Amino acid sequence: WGEYQLQRRGGMGKAALTVKDEDFVEHLLIANTHDTLLCFTNLGKVYWLKVYQIPVAGRASRGRPMINLLQLDEGERVTSILPLEETSEERFIFMATANGYVKKTDLASFAPRSAGLRAILLEEGDVLVGTAITDGQSEIMLFSSEGKALRFREDAVRPMGRASRGVR
Repeated sequence: WGEYQLQRRGGMGKAALTVKDEDFVEHLLIANTHDTLLCFTNLGKVYWLKVYQIPVAGRASRGRPMINLLQLDEGERVTSILPLEETSEERFIFMATANGYVKKTDLASFAPRSAGLRAILLEEGDVLVGTAITDGQSEIMLFSSEGKALRFREDAVRPMGRASRGVR
């Protein structure tokens, strides 16, 4: 907090971070130091990363690439990050792919490992595009790039194991 100060009248603001021309901020996550980040990749793997393992940087620094924090394979990139707090309630990971497959898996199926763990089985050319932590009783809405939307109850999708593809 020491790098940010209260602004008075006519303040111009401060740059919160520095990015390269091709970079952009997509999501802002709020997590505690001992929380875990579930990092899902385009190839359908999940990596566990403790928040305290992310190096602290100043507001003018560019940060560190995810490839330096996780053991990603060639051509693998992180597409979704979920902050996970330690609680005892039953929760699920809901996943969606670019080809229209959805899958719900019990959170207990994802044991922490340093290497990537298969989260969903993907067809050739399909990629994991979104994930969410749910309670099993949520309403799900999926949106396409053409402006179409689909809404359904989460309990319409039965829980599946990590090695399954999901349902269309």
